Amino acid sequence: KWRESFEFRYLNTSGNTNLVSVWDAEVGLADNLIGDTDIDISKIAPNKPFKYIFGLDHVNTKISLLIKVLKFAELGAVELQLQKEISDAEARILSEQYALANTTNISNVGYLIVKLIRATNIPRKKIGAMDPYVVMEIENCRSVSPVRGNCLEPEWNLTYRFPINDYHSILYLSLLDEEDLVTDIVVGRVAIPLFNCRGLNKHTLKDAKLSGIGKGELIVETTFFYNPVRAAVRTFSPKEEIILKDKLTKFDISLLQRDVKRISAQLASVQDLRESIDRIFRWRNKPLSLFSMITFVFVTYYIELWMIPLALGLLLLYNHIAQRFGLKKKESWVRNNANKAYYELS
Repeated sequence: KWRESFEFRYLNTSGNTNLVSVWDAEVGLADNLIGDTDIDISKIAPNKPFKYIFGLDHVNTKISLLIKVLKFAELGAVELQLQKEISDAEARILSEQYALANTTNISNVGYLIVKLIRATNIPRKKIGAMDPYVVMEIENCRSVSPVRGNCLEPEWNLTYRFPINDYHSILYLSLLDEEDLVTDIVVGRVAIPLFNCRGLNKHTLKDAKLSGIGKGELIVETTFFYNPVRAAVRTFSPKEEIILKDKLTKFDISLLQRDVKRISAQLASVQDLRESIDRIFRWRNKPLSLFSMITFVFVTYYIELWMIPLALGLLLLYNHIAQRFGLKKKESWVRNNANKAYYELS
């Protein structure tokens, strides 16, 4: 899961087709194209979340995107790192966009700007270092801050922007600790109604369920531009469905049985291998034991240790040459056989 938000601004003259491609990153080598597809923006209804799913290859692998087309350029949930406060020109543009005289686009109520400054009073861990980061969620928008490694007083000073479709929405800020081998730990969480998003504030965190006292504090500065008429009209409309929602994972006995069978099969394979080696050493299978002895003598007499890394290097060189000169053929095969995109309205 990526669950990242991106913003693309385009003019009517830019065309209605966007290319989405998925790549396999290779260290030291050219990246491999897994698959791609064209998204026709003209088929997507504006101001409504749209789930787009497209297939990648013959093993039925699919990528799911949540797309929302908004009708003017100042929208998005993209992370922006700014060196100063919101400029007067930007504030003036947003104020005019959501002025009482401009009430044509009822579905777009407002625009929220969140500046994540820092976190304080984060408790120490008994084992390991604290690697905090913040997740911001509102409606169907979600942004994740960078991780500050081994830090109890992290500072970000980053600005995030979110389009708002309902004045009664709630901004959720979650402070998490990044873990390598287990699920990231929720240090604290806070819910801020939009009508309380005003200016610079220090928010005391609660627990993950927002029912008890948590640990730590978040200092954020919020600015909310909205049109009162749009907000009033939108109140009587159905609330937008939240698609970006984590599914609760429950204990599944079938998954446990599957894992037990898989581990048992692996242990049985190890036991069979041990018995096969034992038969070779005890000469219970004389032809195989004779062949193993001859192979051992040949390897110890003719092969030196420096030949092993040389052989591995030659394999890597061969793979690099094959990918460099055979990439176009692989891409054409993927394009012709693997990309079968389809639409699914949420």
